[in-house]
Parts: sequence; structure tokens; C-alpha cells
Amino acid sequence: VVIATAPGTEEAEMLLALTPGTPMRLHWTLGWPGVFDAVGGDPILLAHATGFHARCWDQVVAHLGRRRIIAIDQRGHGRSDGPPGDYGAVAMAGDLAELIGKLGLNKPAVLGHSMGAVTALTLAALHPAVPGRILLEDPPPMWLPPPPTPPAPAEPAPTPRSNPMRD
Repeated sequence: VVIATAPGTEEAEMLLALTPGTPMRLHWTLGWPGVFDAVGGDPILLAHATGFHARCWDQVVAHLGRRRIIAIDQRGHGRSDGPPGDYGAVAMAGDLAELIGKLGLNKPAVLGHSMGAVTALTLAALHPAVPGRILLEDPPPMWLPPPPTPPAPAEPAPTPRSNPMRD
């Protein structure tokens, strides 16, 4: 579904399958006047911070040159659905991976701000072949959960001690 919102700017929505039979509407901005589908450079996918939406990037886009730029409303933000369930980095990175695949983007640069930075980093970790590069703006100090604590090493079996008095 493509929605025309302003001259030269298009916005679109896509249904993603979160689980069988549970679609989620994901909204993104396809471009800005004179920018969408411009040639030159890799495509750029923009992922916003918590509480923002795709159009928060408008002033940044003005400085990115003529290239294909897509900004997403992440799940639960802007015009995207807010389904019950997971809003973690792994779920949002899966949304980005699916969107990138369905749009046929070849190794886009993914720029993420704060929560979007965590999403971009998680995308690169879990789907390393998908982004061409990532740029993290103001990432929080935690990204993925810490790895599980390894079990304590087993105590070595006692070794017989030599007794010089008996030898």
C-alpha cells in the first residue's frame, strides 16, 4: 500500500508476519522531494529512537545527498502497528531485515539513533549479510543481554602428595 502525503514524498505500509496469522502493519517513508530513488551511493535505512517516528529524520535527510533513503516507523511508533508482545531489539531487527528483503535493498547503510542504534547493531549481529554498514548515533550503553555465566570449572581431582619421609 502506498500513500501519497506531499508532493514528491511517498509513504508506504507493509504487512509483516510476526507469527502465522498475526500480521503487523509496518509504516515507512520512502523519500523526500528530489531524493527518493536518486542515483548515487548505497541506499540508507533510518531507524529512529524511542518515542519518535520516521519523519524525525527530515532535517538529516536534507544533508545526505541524492540517494535512496527509507525511514521506518518502528513497531509501536508513528503509523506502524503496536502489537502485543515483543518490543526488544531482536524483534525490531527482524522487522528491519524483513523490510530490507521485501524492498530488495542490497546491503543498505543502516543509521540508527538510540533505540534505532540498538536495532541496527542487533541487525548486524543476527543478520550480518543484510546491512552494508551501520552507523550508531547516541547508542545506549547496553545492546544485547549479557551472555549467560559459564558454569564454574570442575575442581581438579586431588593429586597424591609425595611424602619425603615415606619415599
